[in-house]
Amino acid sequence: MPDFIAKVDWARHTYNARAETVDTKTTYKKAWAAGHRCIIPTEAIYEPNYESGQSVRWRIRKGNGEPIGVAGIYRSYQGPGGREMFAFSMLTVNADDHPFMRQFHAPGDEKRMVVILEPEDFEGWLTCPVSEAKARYCQQWHGELVGEPVPLPKRPKRTATPRSDSTSLLDLIAGDDELRSGAGMSGAVGPIQKTKRGKTLPPKEPGIGTTGDLF
Repeated sequence: MPDFIAKVDWARHTYNARAETVDTKTTYKKAWAAGHRCIIPTEAIYEPNYESGQSVRWRIRKGNGEPIGVAGIYRSYQGPGGREMFAFSMLTVNADDHPFMRQFHAPGDEKRMVVILEPEDFEGWLTCPVSEAKARYCQQWHGELVGEPVPLPKRPKRTATPRSDSTSLLDLIAGDDELRSGAGMSGAVGPIQKTKRGKTLPPKEPGIGTTGDLF
């Protein structure tokens, strides 16, 4: 997530980075060119299923019960107090013809899936030359996947509380426990923009989609 983004909602759209454009999009290309690749361990991923006519959250796991190693990219940045922190995004590929993953996402939307690595490919993904990484690893995974509906529980309504001038994105992220589609990511932080009179100015909304294809 680039430093100039100062709104937590925008960060949720960088959970995923499209493998097709990860080397050209401003948000990701520096990390990709530097070979900052990582593996994101997760027990399951979550995607929306619309077969009932409405969005229903599904939990997706490996059929053998093993954890999933998702191919990712990362960047480091200086967090509060000078502490080094990391942000990462999961790489995705087209899944229009995948026998299992094509059933997810809204009708008419492109189907996508995260890049799943075999354990024997972990070392290669982390160490291979940048020029070889896409062709060797950024492709559909055709091992057994299983899934089941796991709707989110209804959350109690929260009472809005005033934010001080020191409120940051880190505060917002830490206070938001809502489970989102995908395995999740961390992001850089920055102060909320203020006017000279101390009033909050909402950042302009970018034209963003749902596939992580930003900037």
